[in-house]
Amino acid sequence: MVDITRRKAAETALRDSQRFLQTITDHVPGLIAYVDDRLVFRFANAEHLRVYGMDPQYIVGRHVSECIRTDVWAETRPRMEAALKGQPQHFETWRRTADGHEIFVSVNYMPDMNEGRIKGLFVQIIDITERKRIEERVIHLNEELEQRISERSAELLESEQRFRLMVDNLRDYCIFFMDADGIITDWTDSAQRMDGYSPTQMVGRHYGVLFDPVNPEHGKVSANQMLRLAASRGQHELHNWHARKDGSQYWSHSVLIALRDDGGELRGFAKINRDMTDAKRLDDLMRNINDELENRVVERTEQLLAANKDLESFSYSVSHDLR
Repeated sequence: MVDITRRKAAETALRDSQRFLQTITDHVPGLIAYVDDRLVFRFANAEHLRVYGMDPQYIVGRHVSECIRTDVWAETRPRMEAALKGQPQHFETWRRTADGHEIFVSVNYMPDMNEGRIKGLFVQIIDITERKRIEERVIHLNEELEQRISERSAELLESEQRFRLMVDNLRDYCIFFMDADGIITDWTDSAQRMDGYSPTQMVGRHYGVLFDPVNPEHGKVSANQMLRLAASRGQHELHNWHARKDGSQYWSHSVLIALRDDGGELRGFAKINRDMTDAKRLDDLMRNINDELENRVVERTEQLLAANKDLESFSYSVSHDLR
């Protein structure tokens, strides 16, 4: 007679351990299996039955090729063989469930290495269909957003081009832009046409250079004063003679406008100049004519007064003689 109490106890403990492991894995949200080095199932959890309609007890002891569709086996075989060579495999793909639904799964084949020898591989398959759908929805939303941004950008570009054409084709007006510190950031064609300076000569320079091209630092003092007035009032107007690059002058009606964002923060300035030389000359001419006419009226009045005085003297003499 042989005492097998210990063996029985060990077998019981092993069965309890296997039941405990099976219970745990059966409640894991995903397919878990173990395949030996001959690609024969040695373990499978209950999720195989729910997803693929295969009873784990039927799977265990069978070759993988007997348990999955031919097309799936053709895709799976090289990956499993690579895992048995020590190369962990991870991929994502679509799979069809037992009820015919398509699910997107994340698949991992992890080699079981023991004492330098690969005895099999662990299989983990997780249903990530919901994540995939969210990703596809995000991609769709991004594409839709990019389309809207592209359309809006095209609209803004068209609007900017219209504005640029309008600004660049001004004749009696010119406009240019500065940042909040008075540095010229955009010197338009209309500004070049009116003042004679090219964009390369003006962009990046302080607005004060237009007040005193010979001594920009001196001109900067007057320019900063105008910028402060425009910033505090919203805009500042000025009538004065303005010098071009070639030394010629024109009478300018200038409006310096402070540009603020929706939050009220100062972003820069726009300067609009209008060439009022002809109007100035006409005004000066009319003023001169009026002055001359007034002088003539004064002279004529003085002459009439003198004539009246002479007439009064003559009348007095005649009256005196008659008496």
